[in-house]
Amino acid sequence: MFLVIPFALVLSLSVGVTVNATTSSFDEKNSIKAAEQEKYKKELSNLTKEEIRSYFMKIDEDYDVGEPFSLKDQTFIEMYAKPVNPGEINLSKSLRINESKTVAGITVRVNGVIYDDIQNLIN
Repeated sequence: MFLVIPFALVLSLSVGVTVNATTSSFDEKNSIKAAEQEKYKKELSNLTKEEIRSYFMKIDEDYDVGEPFSLKDQTFIEMYAKPVNPGEINLSKSLRINESKTVAGITVRVNGVIYDDIQNLIN
């Protein structure tokens, strides 16, 4: 019994020191990442529409599916990409038509909606 209590105390103290060292290192890495991300936000904040479009194309060419982004590219995407709302995804497309034309006294009018199911690849 006398050996178990000191062993338990030493074990609990060593675990506490390790956890604190890891937490401190984690906080330091996060603050460095945040500072670097702020630097990128300032650098990327004044891009024109054409520069934004070309940067998206560059990212598309540089990365494979599933490959993690660099911090700079991640910051750019967070700033300029539009979030996807799952409720707004529509798998069919429609086009409303309301046209008329008169030639030689004859008027032709077309009015209606054209629907296209984009899931069907053999349209």
